[in-house]
Amino acid sequence: MLRSKGFSVSINACNSLLGGLVKVGWAWEVYWEVVRSGIDLNVYTLNIMVNALCKDGKVDRVKLFLSDMEEKGIFPDIVTYNTLINAYCRQGLLEEAFRLVNLMSCKGLRPGLFTYNTIINGLCKAGNCARAKEVLDEMLWLGLNPDTTTYNALLSESCRTNNIVEAEAIFREMSSRGVYHDLISFSALIGMFARNGHVDRALVYFKSLKREGLVPDNVVYTILIDGYCKKGMMSEALKMRDEMLEQGCVVDVVTYNSIMNGLCRDMMLADADMLFNEMVERGVVPDFYTFTTHSRIL
Repeated sequence: MLRSKGFSVSINACNSLLGGLVKVGWAWEVYWEVVRSGIDLNVYTLNIMVNALCKDGKVDRVKLFLSDMEEKGIFPDIVTYNTLINAYCRQGLLEEAFRLVNLMSCKGLRPGLFTYNTIINGLCKAGNCARAKEVLDEMLWLGLNPDTTTYNALLSESCRTNNIVEAEAIFREMSSRGVYHDLISFSALIGMFARNGHVDRALVYFKSLKREGLVPDNVVYTILIDGYCKKGMMSEALKMRDEMLEQGCVVDVVTYNSIMNGLCRDMMLADADMLFNEMVERGVVPDFYTFTTHSRIL
C-alpha cells in the first residue's frame, strides 16, 4: 500500500512490523502484502514466519513454507532449525527434533547450546532422563559447556520422580563444573525433600541457597511452609511465614491455604480463623480450597 503511494519500504521495516504482529496473530495478512509488493524477502523474514507457524501450532505447514522460500533463494539458518526443534519438543515429537539436529549437521550447521538444551529439556519432560544424559555426554564430547539451564532440566526431572541420589549427584556436578545454581535448582531440591517429609534436608539446601547469595522467593518459602505444615510443625511454618513477610515476599492464597490446612489438622481452629481474617485484610482473595478448609472451623 505504501509503495503504491510512492513510499519506499525496506525489508528491515517490514520484518520489524511482522515480528510485532506475530505476537498478536496478525502477521500473515501483512506478509502476503509484502510478497505482493515485490519487496525482496530475507532469512529474517523466513524466521519470523516460521516462528508464527510454530506459535500457532502449525508445524506441519512449515515444510511447504520452507520449500516456497527456497524457490525464492532464501534458505533456513540455525535460528530456523532451533525454532522448529523447540516446537517439536514442546509437542513431544522428539524423533522429529532429532531428525532436524542431524539435518543441521548435514547442511553444515553446528548445533549449539540452545539446540542441545532444547532437546534435553524435551527429553526430560517426556520422562526420558537416561537419553537426556546421553545427549549431555554428546555435548561434552563436542566441547560444548552445559549451563544452568542444561542441568536444571535434568535436576527438575530427577526431583519430580523423587530420585534423591540422582538429583544430588546432578547438583554436585554443577558445582564441580563451575555451573552456578539458581532458584530453580534449589527450589527443585527443596520441593523434593519437603514433599517427602524430609524438611530437615530441605532446610539444608535453603541455607545453602542463602550462602550462595540468592534471595528466596515466595515459591521457595511456600514449599518449605507446606513441608512444615504436613509434618505438623506449625510453629516453624509460622516463623517461616514471618520471615517471608520480612523479606518482602508476597504471601499468596497457596501459602495461606497450606498454613490454614495445617492449623485445622492440628485442631488449632482459633489460629486458623485469625489467619483467615488476616488473609482477607491483606487483600488475598480466598479460593474454593480456602473456603473448604475454613468450613471446618465453623
